[in-house]
Amino acid sequence: MSGILIIGAGGHGKVVADILRSQHVPLLGFLDGNEAVWFASRLGLPVLGEIEFPQRYNASGYILAVGSNSARQTLAARWSESVDNHWVNAIHPRAIVAESAQIGRGVVIAAGAIVNPDCVIGDHVIINTGATVDHDCVIRDFAHVAPGAHLAGSVTVGEGALIGVGAKVIPGCTIGDWAVVGAGAVVTRDIPGHVTAKGVPARWEEKQEQDGFMPIPMSSPDITQAEIDAVKSLLKTPHLSLGPKLKQFEETFAAYVTARHGVGVSSGTSGLHLAMIAAGVGEGDEVITPSFSFIASANCVLYERGTPVFVDIDPLTGNMDPAAVAAAVTERTKAIIVVHAFGQPADMEPILEVAREHELYVIEDACEAVGATYKGRRAGTMSDAAVFAFYPNKQMTTGEGGIIVTDRDEWASLFQSLRNQGRDVFDSWLNHTRLGYNYRLDEMSAALGLVQLGRIEELLAKRAQVAAWYDERIDELPGIDKPHIAETTTRMSWFVYVVRCADGVNRNALMADLEARGIPSRPYFTPIHLQPFYQERFGWKRGDLPHTEKAGDTFLALPFSSVMAEAQVDHVCAALRSALLGEKGAH
Repeated sequence: MSGILIIGAGGHGKVVADILRSQHVPLLGFLDGNEAVWFASRLGLPVLGEIEFPQRYNASGYILAVGSNSARQTLAARWSESVDNHWVNAIHPRAIVAESAQIGRGVVIAAGAIVNPDCVIGDHVIINTGATVDHDCVIRDFAHVAPGAHLAGSVTVGEGALIGVGAKVIPGCTIGDWAVVGAGAVVTRDIPGHVTAKGVPARWEEKQEQDGFMPIPMSSPDITQAEIDAVKSLLKTPHLSLGPKLKQFEETFAAYVTARHGVGVSSGTSGLHLAMIAAGVGEGDEVITPSFSFIASANCVLYERGTPVFVDIDPLTGNMDPAAVAAAVTERTKAIIVVHAFGQPADMEPILEVAREHELYVIEDACEAVGATYKGRRAGTMSDAAVFAFYPNKQMTTGEGGIIVTDRDEWASLFQSLRNQGRDVFDSWLNHTRLGYNYRLDEMSAALGLVQLGRIEELLAKRAQVAAWYDERIDELPGIDKPHIAETTTRMSWFVYVVRCADGVNRNALMADLEARGIPSRPYFTPIHLQPFYQERFGWKRGDLPHTEKAGDTFLALPFSSVMAEAQVDHVCAALRSALLGEKGAH
C-alpha cells in the first residue's frame, strides 16, 4: 500500500507521525541517518533504513520530520530534483489555520497552534504546539516557531530562523535569516540575521559567534542592492519576456567567454537538451558521458531517445578519463558530453582528438565552470556548443536559467527557434516552423544575470578566497584530502568545495555526525548509473565503474559560497575535526 514516508525517526518524527495518523493518513514508515535505529520500530511503524534515496520507496508523499532547521534545508536541497513535487504537510486537526493563509510544502503545524488570516508560511516550516501566528505574518522556508511562541501581526520571520519556546514578537518586527530568539524573550525591534537574541527586551551581540551559534547554509547567492534595483527597474517596463535585457545578457556573456553566440535558456538542463537536438541525436545513437555528474547530463540524451554510454573518471579530479572515452566509441557513437566537474575543466585535448578521429560532436557541460580555463582557454569554447547554468548555488545566478554558447551560426539560429516554441525569426506568434519548447530565459532573470556577470571576477575571487581558507585547514585534518587541481587547469572556478574521505572513514556516518553538529554537507555526486531508473532500464550495476563509485562513496561537499566568512569556515572545520576524531559535543 502506498503512503507517506517520514524522513527522520527522532522525537519530531514521532510528533509528525501522530499528526498524520490523527487524520488517518496511511504511513509507510520512517527513514533516518542513524544506523542504530534502522529496522527498528517507532509508534508501531518501521524505520526502513538510511535517508540517501527516499525516492526508491515510491511513496505517495514525503515529509521532513527533522528538528534542525539547517538539516531540513540540506535534505530538501539534496532531493530537489527527485521528490520536490511530493512534499506533504502535517497539520493537526486541533490546529486552527485561517482559510486565507498561504501554506507552503512540507509544513508541520502541531496541535493547538493558530495561524491567523493572510499569513504566508514558506516550505518546510514548523509551527509547534500552541504557537500563535497573528494576521499578515510571513514565515520563510525552514523556520521554526517553537511551542507557546507568539508572533503578533505583520511579523516577518526569516529563512531558517528559530523563535524559542514562549518567546513573543511585537507587531511589525522582522527576524533575520537564521537568527535565534531565545526562550521567553520579548522582541521589540528588528533582529538582524545570524544572531541569538535573549532577554526582555531581547538583546544580541552583532557578531554571531559571541553566542557560539553559527548556522551555516549549504550555499547562498551573493546578491547586492544593484541586483535588486535592476530587477525592480525592469518590472516598471512592459518587457518581461524576449526583451532587450535578454539580448544584452546573451551578447555580454558570449563576449565574456569569447564565443560568437549566446542563447539564453530556462535552465542548464534545457540547454543540454537543445544541444542534443542540434547534434542530431536520435533513437539508436550513443552519447558518451560521465556517470559522475548531475543527472541532467545523461537525461538530456534520453529526451531524444539516445543511449547514454557512461565512462569512468580520473579518481583525483572527478572528470572523465580520456582513455575511457576512446575505448567507449562504437559505430553508433554520435557525440561526447564533457562535464567540467566542480568548476575544473576536463582534460580536453585528448578528448577532442578522439572526437576528430571519429567525427563526433562535442558538447561541454560547463554548468559548474563559468570563468574556468584549461591551458589558458575558457571552458565552454573548445567544442561545438557549451551550456552554462545559473541556479542560486552557482558562481553567478539568474535565479533559474542558463545559456548555450557556440561559434556555429546555424546552431545558434536553431537554438533561438527551439527555445521559443519552434518559431523561426520571420514566423508570426502563432506560426511554428519546427517542434519547439518553452525554454526561454525571462527578462527579470537576464537583468539579474547582467549585474552578476558585471561582478563575475569579484564573485570568483571571493569563492577562491573561501577555498583557500578551507585548503589551509583541511591540510591539518586527519582522514580527508582537499580537492585535487590538475596541471592542465590554469584557472579553477570554484563551484563547490569537495573533499575526499580516506579509506576507513565512513562518509555517510561523517555526514550524519556533522548534521548533528549543525553543519550541512552533501555527497557529490551520487553516480547516475546507480540511480534506480538507470539500473532498471540499462542494467548498470555496482562494479561497472569503480573510480566513479568510489568517488560517489567518498566525496563530500562542505558548505560553500562567496558570502562565507572565515569564521564560518573555522566553524565548519572545527566540527569536521571533532567528528573525525570522534569527539563529543554534537548539539
